[in-house]
Amino acid sequence: MKPEGSPEFDRHARDYSAGFDDPLKQAIGADARAFLRPKLDLLRRAAARGAGPDGAPLRYLDFGCGTGDFLALVREAGLPWEAEGCDVSPGMLAEARRRWPDLDRSGALWVAGDEFPEERYDVITAICVLHHVPPAGWPATLVRLRRALRPGGLLCVFEHNPWNPVTRWMIRRTAIDANAVLLSPRTCARLLRGAGFPAVAVSHFLFVPPRWARLARAERALRWLPLGGQYVAAARADQFRVAAPAAAP
Repeated sequence: MKPEGSPEFDRHARDYSAGFDDPLKQAIGADARAFLRPKLDLLRRAAARGAGPDGAPLRYLDFGCGTGDFLALVREAGLPWEAEGCDVSPGMLAEARRRWPDLDRSGALWVAGDEFPEERYDVITAICVLHHVPPAGWPATLVRLRRALRPGGLLCVFEHNPWNPVTRWMIRRTAIDANAVLLSPRTCARLLRGAGFPAVAVSHFLFVPPRWARLARAERALRWLPLGGQYVAAARADQFRVAAPAAAP
Protein backbone atom coordinates (compact mmCIF):
# COMPACT_ATOMS: atom_id res chain seq x y z
CA MET A 1 0.00 0.00 0.00
CA LYS A 2 1.48 3.33 -1.03
CA PRO A 3 0.78 6.47 0.96
CA GLU A 4 0.26 8.62 -2.14
CA GLY A 5 -2.50 6.40 -3.55
CA SER A 6 -2.22 3.26 -5.62
CA PRO A 7 -3.32 2.92 -9.26
CA GLU A 8 -1.46 -0.41 -9.10
CA PHE A 9 -4.03 -1.71 -6.62
CA ASP A 10 -6.93 -0.12 -8.46
CA ARG A 11 -6.02 -2.30 -11.44
CA HIS A 12 -6.25 -5.46 -9.34
CA ALA A 13 -9.39 -4.47 -7.43
CA ARG A 14 -12.21 -5.91 -9.52
CA ASP A 15 -12.84 -9.53 -8.45
CA TYR A 16 -9.62 -9.48 -6.39
CA SER A 17 -9.01 -13.02 -5.13
CA ALA A 18 -5.91 -12.62 -2.92
CA GLY A 19 -3.95 -14.80 -5.31
CA PHE A 20 -6.46 -17.66 -5.32
CA ASP A 21 -6.40 -17.85 -9.08
CA ASP A 22 -3.15 -19.75 -8.42
CA PRO A 23 -3.88 -23.53 -8.28
CA LEU A 24 -1.07 -24.01 -5.75
CA LYS A 25 -2.65 -21.58 -3.32
CA GLN A 26 -6.00 -23.32 -3.79
CA ALA A 27 -4.30 -26.59 -2.87
CA ILE A 28 -3.11 -25.31 0.51
CA GLY A 29 -6.18 -23.26 1.45
CA ALA A 30 -9.74 -23.51 0.15
CA ASP A 31 -10.15 -19.73 -0.19
CA ALA A 32 -8.83 -16.43 1.14
CA ARG A 33 -10.87 -16.81 4.32
CA ALA A 34 -8.91 -19.91 5.23
CA PHE A 35 -5.92 -17.58 5.69
CA LEU A 36 -7.94 -14.87 7.43
CA ARG A 37 -9.51 -17.03 10.16
CA PRO A 38 -6.20 -17.69 12.00
CA LYS A 39 -5.62 -13.93 11.99
CA LEU A 40 -9.03 -13.33 13.54
CA ASP A 41 -8.26 -15.88 16.25
CA LEU A 42 -4.93 -14.19 17.03
CA LEU A 43 -6.55 -10.76 17.03
CA ARG A 44 -9.28 -11.80 19.44
CA ARG A 45 -6.72 -13.25 21.83
CA ALA A 46 -4.53 -10.16 21.65
CA ALA A 47 -7.43 -7.74 22.12
CA ALA A 48 -8.83 -9.76 25.04
CA ARG A 49 -11.21 -7.11 26.29
CA GLY A 50 -14.47 -6.29 24.52
CA ALA A 51 -14.93 -2.68 25.59
CA GLY A 52 -12.94 0.52 25.66
CA PRO A 53 -11.79 2.33 28.80
CA ASP A 54 -15.10 4.26 28.88
CA GLY A 55 -17.14 1.05 28.75
CA ALA A 56 -18.24 1.67 25.15
CA PRO A 57 -17.61 -0.93 22.41
CA LEU A 58 -14.06 -1.03 21.11
CA ARG A 59 -13.41 1.15 18.10
CA TYR A 60 -11.62 -0.97 15.50
CA LEU A 61 -9.86 0.04 12.26
CA ASP A 62 -8.61 -2.32 9.56
CA PHE A 63 -5.88 -0.17 7.98
CA GLY A 64 -5.37 -1.12 4.34
CA CYS A 65 -8.60 -3.11 4.33
CA GLY A 66 -8.54 -3.75 0.58
CA THR A 67 -11.76 -5.44 -0.52
CA GLY A 68 -13.05 -5.60 3.06
CA ASP A 69 -12.91 -9.37 3.50
CA PHE A 70 -11.31 -9.33 6.96
CA LEU A 71 -13.54 -6.49 8.11
CA ALA A 72 -16.59 -8.52 7.06
CA LEU A 73 -15.22 -11.55 8.92
CA VAL A 74 -14.85 -9.47 12.11
CA ARG A 75 -18.46 -8.38 11.83
CA GLU A 76 -19.70 -11.89 11.10
CA ALA A 77 -17.90 -13.14 14.20
CA GLY A 78 -20.27 -11.04 16.27
CA LEU A 79 -17.57 -9.03 18.02
CA PRO A 80 -19.17 -6.04 19.77
CA TRP A 81 -16.78 -3.63 18.07
CA GLU A 82 -17.40 -0.47 16.10
CA ALA A 83 -15.54 -1.57 12.99
CA GLU A 84 -14.19 0.58 10.16
CA GLY A 85 -11.82 0.05 7.24
CA CYS A 86 -9.66 2.37 5.16
CA ASP A 87 -7.44 2.02 2.12
CA VAL A 88 -5.50 4.29 -0.24
CA SER A 89 -7.01 2.51 -3.26
CA PRO A 90 -10.46 3.84 -4.27
CA GLY A 91 -10.74 0.83 -6.58
CA MET A 92 -10.29 -1.61 -3.71
CA LEU A 93 -12.87 0.26 -1.62
CA ALA A 94 -15.32 0.23 -4.54
CA GLU A 95 -14.92 -3.54 -4.71
CA ALA A 96 -15.40 -3.77 -0.92
CA ARG A 97 -18.66 -1.86 -1.22
CA ARG A 98 -19.81 -4.17 -4.00
CA ARG A 99 -18.98 -7.31 -2.00
CA TRP A 100 -20.21 -6.10 1.39
CA PRO A 101 -23.12 -3.65 0.95
CA ASP A 102 -23.69 -3.53 4.71
CA LEU A 103 -20.25 -1.98 5.19
CA ASP A 104 -21.11 0.68 2.65
CA ARG A 105 -24.49 1.47 4.21
CA SER A 106 -22.92 1.93 7.63
CA GLY A 107 -20.31 4.38 6.30
CA ALA A 108 -17.51 2.15 7.65
CA LEU A 109 -15.21 2.46 4.61
CA TRP A 110 -13.10 5.52 3.83
CA VAL A 111 -10.08 6.52 1.75
CA ALA A 112 -6.87 6.87 3.79
CA GLY A 113 -5.59 10.22 2.59
CA ASP A 114 -3.39 12.84 4.20
CA GLU A 115 -5.87 13.55 6.98
CA PHE A 116 -5.89 10.76 9.54
CA PRO A 117 -7.74 10.60 12.89
CA GLU A 118 -5.81 10.84 16.15
CA GLU A 119 -6.58 8.93 19.36
CA ARG A 120 -9.75 7.45 17.86
CA TYR A 121 -9.24 3.66 17.92
CA ASP A 122 -8.82 0.97 20.56
CA VAL A 123 -7.66 -1.67 18.06
CA ILE A 124 -6.00 -1.33 14.65
CA THR A 125 -4.87 -4.07 12.27
CA ALA A 126 -2.51 -3.73 9.31
CA ILE A 127 -2.85 -7.06 7.51
CA CYS A 128 -0.15 -7.67 4.91
CA VAL A 129 0.03 -3.92 4.27
CA LEU A 130 3.54 -2.82 5.20
CA HIS A 131 5.27 -4.89 2.53
CA HIS A 132 3.44 -2.75 -0.04
CA VAL A 133 4.74 0.48 1.52
CA PRO A 134 8.21 1.61 0.35
CA PRO A 135 10.65 0.80 3.20
CA ALA A 136 11.46 4.48 3.67
CA GLY A 137 7.80 4.96 4.59
CA TRP A 138 7.57 2.20 7.20
CA PRO A 139 8.51 4.37 10.23
CA ALA A 140 6.10 7.18 9.37
CA THR A 141 3.27 4.74 8.68
CA LEU A 142 3.66 3.13 12.10
CA VAL A 143 3.84 6.51 13.83
CA ARG A 144 0.64 7.46 12.03
CA LEU A 145 -1.08 4.34 13.35
CA ARG A 146 0.34 4.91 16.83
CA ARG A 147 -1.19 8.37 16.88
CA ALA A 148 -4.55 7.00 15.75
CA LEU A 149 -4.72 4.77 18.84
CA ARG A 150 -6.17 5.80 22.14
CA PRO A 151 -3.81 5.42 25.13
CA GLY A 152 -3.42 1.71 25.77
CA GLY A 153 -4.75 0.86 22.31
CA LEU A 154 -3.58 -2.22 20.41
CA LEU A 155 -1.90 -2.40 16.99
CA CYS A 156 -1.54 -5.80 15.31
CA VAL A 157 0.72 -5.90 12.27
CA PHE A 158 0.33 -9.12 10.27
CA GLU A 159 3.02 -9.80 7.70
CA HIS A 160 4.51 -12.46 5.45
CA ASN A 161 7.59 -14.05 6.95
CA PRO A 162 10.63 -13.66 4.65
CA TRP A 163 12.42 -16.39 6.64
CA ASN A 164 9.94 -18.94 5.27
CA PRO A 165 11.03 -20.18 1.80
CA VAL A 166 7.50 -21.21 0.79
CA THR A 167 6.24 -17.73 1.59
CA ARG A 168 8.95 -16.13 -0.55
CA TRP A 169 8.13 -18.48 -3.40
CA MET A 170 4.38 -17.70 -3.19
CA ILE A 171 5.06 -13.96 -3.15
CA ARG A 172 7.04 -14.29 -6.38
CA ARG A 173 4.02 -16.02 -7.98
CA THR A 174 1.51 -13.32 -7.00
CA ALA A 175 1.05 -10.40 -9.40
CA ILE A 176 -0.14 -7.90 -6.81
CA ASP A 177 3.05 -8.54 -4.80
CA ALA A 178 5.35 -7.73 -7.71
CA ASN A 179 6.80 -4.71 -5.89
CA ALA A 180 6.54 -6.08 -2.35
CA VAL A 181 9.43 -5.71 0.08
CA LEU A 182 9.07 -8.20 2.93
CA LEU A 183 10.17 -7.20 6.40
CA SER A 184 11.41 -9.69 8.97
CA PRO A 185 9.76 -10.11 12.38
CA ARG A 186 12.86 -8.56 13.97
CA THR A 187 12.68 -5.50 11.70
CA CYS A 188 8.95 -5.10 12.32
CA ALA A 189 9.41 -5.25 16.11
CA ARG A 190 12.26 -2.73 15.95
CA LEU A 191 10.18 -0.33 13.86
CA LEU A 192 7.26 -0.59 16.27
CA ARG A 193 9.47 0.22 19.22
CA GLY A 194 10.91 3.16 17.29
CA ALA A 195 7.35 4.38 16.61
CA GLY A 196 6.70 4.65 20.33
CA PHE A 197 5.39 1.23 21.32
CA PRO A 198 7.25 0.24 24.52
CA ALA A 199 6.70 -3.52 24.17
CA VAL A 200 6.11 -5.76 21.17
CA ALA A 201 5.00 -9.42 21.21
CA VAL A 202 5.61 -11.47 18.05
CA SER A 203 3.76 -14.71 17.29
CA HIS A 204 4.31 -16.95 14.28
CA PHE A 205 1.65 -18.98 12.49
CA LEU A 206 0.78 -20.78 9.25
CA PHE A 207 3.34 -23.50 9.81
CA VAL A 208 1.03 -25.88 7.94
CA PRO A 209 -1.52 -25.26 5.16
CA PRO A 210 -4.99 -24.20 6.39
CA ARG A 211 -6.46 -27.26 4.65
CA TRP A 212 -4.67 -29.44 7.21
CA ALA A 213 -7.02 -28.31 9.95
CA ARG A 214 -6.08 -30.95 12.50
CA LEU A 215 -2.39 -30.12 12.32
CA ALA A 216 -3.14 -26.40 12.33
CA ARG A 217 -4.56 -26.76 15.86
CA ALA A 218 -1.09 -27.70 17.08
CA GLU A 219 0.39 -24.41 15.86
CA ARG A 220 -0.07 -22.67 19.20
CA ALA A 221 2.86 -24.60 20.60
CA LEU A 222 5.07 -23.33 17.77
CA ARG A 223 4.26 -19.63 17.85
CA TRP A 224 7.67 -18.85 19.32
CA LEU A 225 9.44 -20.41 16.31
CA PRO A 226 10.22 -17.79 13.64
CA LEU A 227 9.61 -20.09 10.67
CA GLY A 228 5.84 -19.85 10.13
CA GLY A 229 4.51 -18.55 6.84
CA GLN A 230 3.29 -15.38 8.53
CA TYR A 231 3.63 -13.57 11.84
CA VAL A 232 1.82 -10.97 13.91
CA ALA A 233 3.56 -8.23 15.88
CA ALA A 234 1.22 -6.96 18.60
CA ALA A 235 2.00 -3.72 20.41
CA ARG A 236 0.10 -1.49 22.82
CA ALA A 237 0.38 2.28 22.75
CA ASP A 238 1.51 4.03 25.90
CA GLN A 239 0.30 7.46 27.00
CA PHE A 240 3.10 9.41 25.31
CA ARG A 241 2.98 10.97 21.86
CA VAL A 242 5.85 10.34 19.46
CA ALA A 243 7.47 13.47 18.07
CA ALA A 244 9.03 12.02 14.91
CA PRO A 245 9.40 8.67 13.13
CA ALA A 246 12.48 6.56 13.60
CA ALA A 247 15.08 6.35 10.84
CA ALA A 248 14.32 3.96 8.00
CA PRO A 249 16.23 0.65 8.01
